[in-house]
Amino acid sequence: MLTDSGMPTENDIELNDLSYISVPSSLDWRTKGAVTAVKNQESTCAVGTIEGINAIVTKNLISLSEQELVDCDSASQGCITGKVTNALNWVIKNGGIASDVVYPYKAQQGTCQASKVGNIATITSFAKVAQSDAALLSATAIQPISVSVDATDMKQYTKDSGIFDGRNCKNTTDVNHSMLIVGYDRSKEGVDYWIVKNSWGKDWGKDGYIWIKRNTNLPYGVCAVNAWAYNPIKS
Repeated sequence: MLTDSGMPTENDIELNDLSYISVPSSLDWRTKGAVTAVKNQESTCAVGTIEGINAIVTKNLISLSEQELVDCDSASQGCITGKVTNALNWVIKNGGIASDVVYPYKAQQGTCQASKVGNIATITSFAKVAQSDAALLSATAIQPISVSVDATDMKQYTKDSGIFDGRNCKNTTDVNHSMLIVGYDRSKEGVDYWIVKNSWGKDWGKDGYIWIKRNTNLPYGVCAVNAWAYNPIKS
């Protein structure tokens, strides 16, 4: 069901539960040409997951414009809400999104220039991944997945921090930041983890990435990583 504007509401979004499919034991979309370089832009605001599916379908990896969403998507309040659905809805309604070459990042909200630039990537729709480790694992095996998390305790994460277990997170569905799952693996000690791209620059974390523990039996995963995961669909 769609709203009068043609956009799905939170309750209408298709639930994507692919937990029944078989997946490889480890995966890294960076090695498959589906992940752009780490940026320093505060929030990924769903751009990374669109870049991923666009690269997989078209075989062409293009860095997309975060600034266009900051300027034009008023529902996301300049991408500070951590709510990926607003950004994905805007891209669908706009008929696509520009590259960051023609619409570069300026670190502040400005006047929307969407009508003056061409769209380089499009999506048809999107689905919400079911709130489980198995469903998120299967979805990630298909494409990079946008997630929203409680990132409060992630700010001090460094390259030497190991696997982040979020022991101080409340593990509710309260979130304040969006990130991108680009793969998964298992440590030598046998601990499963997500490979997650952030947007706080390469000096943060493991060259801009964080390893978040998975298979924790927490209802929403570490710091709500399972709670609000979405995959764009490109036909």
